Amino acid sequence: MKKFLYSFLLLVSMSAGSGAQDYLSFSFVLLSSNQDTLQIGGLLAVTNSDSANAGVAFYHQYFANLNPGLRTLMLPIDSLYQGDSVSFYYEDCNGRHTYDTVFVRNQLLEITIQTGCQNPCDGSFNSYISSSKTGQFYANYYSSNYSHYWDFGNGQNTQGSSNVNTQYSSSGTYLVIHYLSNNKIGCYDSVGQYVTVYDSCYADFTYTMDSNTTVSYVGIHYPSTASGFWYFGDGYMDTGNTAMHTYPSKSNYTVSYVVEGGGCRDSVSKMVYVNTSQTCDSRFSVSHVADFQKRFVRTDSSYGYSKWYINNFFVGNGHSFIYTASQEGNYKVTLYVVDSANNVLCSHDDFFYLNFCGKPFAQAFAYGQVVFNGNVRMDYDSLKIYLISHDTAQGLLTLVDSAILTNADTGKFWFDICEPNQLFLVKAALLPGSSLYSSFIPTYYDSSLYWSGAKSFYGAGYLANGVINMIAGTNPGGPGFIGGHVTQGANKKDEPLEDIQVLLLTDQGIPVASVFTHDGGRFEFSNLAYGKYYLTVEFPGKNSATHFIILSADNETVDNKNFEVNSTYISALTSIVRIDKAVSGIYPNPANELLFIEWTGEADEYFALEFYGLDGKLVKATTLERKGEMVSELSIGDLPSGLYILKLSGAETNSTLRLQKN
Repeated sequence: MKKFLYSFLLLVSMSAGSGAQDYLSFSFVLLSSNQDTLQIGGLLAVTNSDSANAGVAFYHQYFANLNPGLRTLMLPIDSLYQGDSVSFYYEDCNGRHTYDTVFVRNQLLEITIQTGCQNPCDGSFNSYISSSKTGQFYANYYSSNYSHYWDFGNGQNTQGSSNVNTQYSSSGTYLVIHYLSNNKIGCYDSVGQYVTVYDSCYADFTYTMDSNTTVSYVGIHYPSTASGFWYFGDGYMDTGNTAMHTYPSKSNYTVSYVVEGGGCRDSVSKMVYVNTSQTCDSRFSVSHVADFQKRFVRTDSSYGYSKWYINNFFVGNGHSFIYTASQEGNYKVTLYVVDSANNVLCSHDDFFYLNFCGKPFAQAFAYGQVVFNGNVRMDYDSLKIYLISHDTAQGLLTLVDSAILTNADTGKFWFDICEPNQLFLVKAALLPGSSLYSSFIPTYYDSSLYWSGAKSFYGAGYLANGVINMIAGTNPGGPGFIGGHVTQGANKKDEPLEDIQVLLLTDQGIPVASVFTHDGGRFEFSNLAYGKYYLTVEFPGKNSATHFIILSADNETVDNKNFEVNSTYISALTSIVRIDKAVSGIYPNPANELLFIEWTGEADEYFALEFYGLDGKLVKATTLERKGEMVSELSIGDLPSGLYILKLSGAETNSTLRLQKN
């Protein structure tokens, strides 16, 4: 019996509390020798575009914000297909679901499936603190498909295991954060929990009251073997860890609980209002006001005085309070209701989370994986990923977020995105401590050396399973050396710039190496083979001029090839004087098929030519060698119509001109 496979992947990605809808990511793969079409719930039709080769897949992705629930798959079977059965599967966070069915040609198969998983990533966990100050933490999700990262709040962290422990050196309250992710289904969550580590002695209590004057007390103490003593404030006392007491009248009483044992002693006192008209209610609501701002409103403000604390630090008074956070993180808010003597009458805790956007959850996200020559590697040691926003109207690129990956991450990255309508780029760069640092060059998604050639994406359409293929540098080695500096221009002229990326390429545009400027804006390339090179700066948002360099036996060392970074461009400088004028003019302008370049007397013999669109993207690059002529001819027939910035860069001279192509 012949069979053919419809294979598609259903991924679900959401964070706890992100709302009623799930972000669903569909990936379709059709393996068929015919041009068959697959439809999903009437939303999307995908047709195998390669009908000539059986087994060659057509791949497509579609993203939708849909409520989880029942969905109908509609599979119309092409009459040209000669088989008599069909198999397909989909995967979600509940595993793989496979279907087989027999059909008649031209039949429309309709199969109902359950899509979406409720809360596929839940970072919640349980905790236990032992008498030796050892913290033990247990994740509620412990499947092998989930990755765990723990921050214990004491300067220690670990990853990998769902059940972990840490040793606390002193008593106090610590914020423990558990980060949970599942790259297979594309979900992520983080949960913070405050844990209290006690000294050798600790005392506290809670109480409940019946409709009359009887109060039940429960002691909270450490160590568990300590003895408890109750002083009820009306002249009576009792022993034990719990107690019940009936008061003679409705009134206010100061109740004390004393813990003794094991060489330690602690006590706590509270004002208890025994069925008076005064009732303490410390409950409050939490609402999101703006980015990084929360409003807290006390439910009942008729009694006592309100004192607000964030992460155990006092922040304000009053019935309501607006708090402005300084950074992302998990926050604990506590309301203490006190009397005129500052005695705590009652209290209530709540928690909230803010991401780096200052929002309770991300509106979009970007995730993917970095590969090296198409392969996943686990020996890169340290790799940094950058999320960069691109304002095309202003021509600005701004670093939004970054993350450092280790070998355990296998190159996988994830970013929350604040602005769904913003355009973004992603860049990967090995850090100097990596064993592969000199072998691969910082690369933009999906495989570009320059920001102008990078693939961008909008936050609303986010990046899912994006692959950054790192570009390898090719350096056969030799005695050559190239060095220089990168400095600022304008009103900060000659001020050095550190951590600026400098690229070295052959005259054929093949990447050789990349370095970052260090102290004094200095950069150096050593062990270079003889040959012709381009030297340029990769600075997001700015177009760079290029130095052209020839290394030979008579010219092994070339130094002081400097660059100056200005507000909108980067100039190539020499060690003595800046020479901008290589070309006296170009004609005709506008041009059609041919462009004539008229040189100055100081012009070099070998030039790199780059045509940039007004959006800053490189459209065409070529080289031109003068043979002594004062006018050179250049074919531009393959250049699309439009306005361009033409940059000509030689070893000592360069020019920038505006060109219109008809």
